[in-house]
Amino acid sequence: MSGETKAQWYIHHIKDDWYFSIDKAPLSYRAWVLQERFLSPRIIHFGLNRLFWECCESRAAETLSSSSLQESFRNFKNLPSGIRENEDDDVRLHKAWWDIVSRYSQCQLAVASDKLPALAGLASRFCRQLQLNADDYAAGIWRTTLPDALLWRTAQSYSRRDQVARVPGRAPSWSWASIDGMVEMSVFTSRYGCQYIKILKCATFLKSHPFGEVTGGYVHLQAPLLKVQVTGDNGHPSLAEIVSASVKRTKPLSMLQKLIQWDESMSAGVEGVVGFLLFDGCRRKLSYEDHDHVSGLIMQPTGRKSGQFQRLGFLSGEIDGFDAILKRALNPRYLPPDWYMASDHDKGFTIELV
Repeated sequence: MSGETKAQWYIHHIKDDWYFSIDKAPLSYRAWVLQERFLSPRIIHFGLNRLFWECCESRAAETLSSSSLQESFRNFKNLPSGIRENEDDDVRLHKAWWDIVSRYSQCQLAVASDKLPALAGLASRFCRQLQLNADDYAAGIWRTTLPDALLWRTAQSYSRRDQVARVPGRAPSWSWASIDGMVEMSVFTSRYGCQYIKILKCATFLKSHPFGEVTGGYVHLQAPLLKVQVTGDNGHPSLAEIVSASVKRTKPLSMLQKLIQWDESMSAGVEGVVGFLLFDGCRRKLSYEDHDHVSGLIMQPTGRKSGQFQRLGFLSGEIDGFDAILKRALNPRYLPPDWYMASDHDKGFTIELV
């Protein structure tokens, strides 16, 4: 019949469309763009083949039905500024913050020193929603989440494209902002607390804006400390073993399942590096195994003053003989006196992390 029009059907997977057209678009990997996307209540994306849009409730595409937002967007965007009804809102906001940090850490900057300034708008907004003060923000970390927030880690990768490196002078080594490369928060710290570490003081030196550049900073903390040596990386640092260097004739730390993630990509020179393992206190007994779980930081002394360290990486694993190891890590007999600022037989060593 003349004049008839035939219906045309299109089948699209909106998640794939969104992923390749928006999330994987070159623009989405520009650091300054990320906070504009999060802070804007409504956005229209001009894709290669169609229009996409998103708001505080959903996202959709031209001719396609709507889809729910990714959790990190929903956690942050649908809470009015300054409104916090209960502690669950805090938990959701802090989770959203780390989701954003992880995504942001994959973005590119033309100017390396813009790492914190390019996130300052989002940090300011989070500060209001968490009902905190500007001085509760320390080089990309909220003081209220310490000490757990020190246990971020780099995303392990052996791809040259995904290598990570520390940018000297941009942020203290304990801040994720000191790293160029993808970072994430350790999954082991979310609900278990830190039983063996105590933050005594945290300070950052601002260049100007409270959410912007820093010229330095430090954390004074008290925790068990153990001298260790890294061996047997075989070109893959995550396969390295942690061996006690404190006491002769003692067996290696038996890490039954372990994860070592260095802050910088290292493929050579790891074996033989002597570091210091800080036990963070995320100790828990797994119901299906008879081992304790520990996680902490691998550090090295700066050599500039007694008790001052720089972070090298993150370690987590199941361990045998935890009580004996903890006892050793609390005993000043096994550490030279210039490796700590003060010691306490029950609480550990006071050090400065820069």
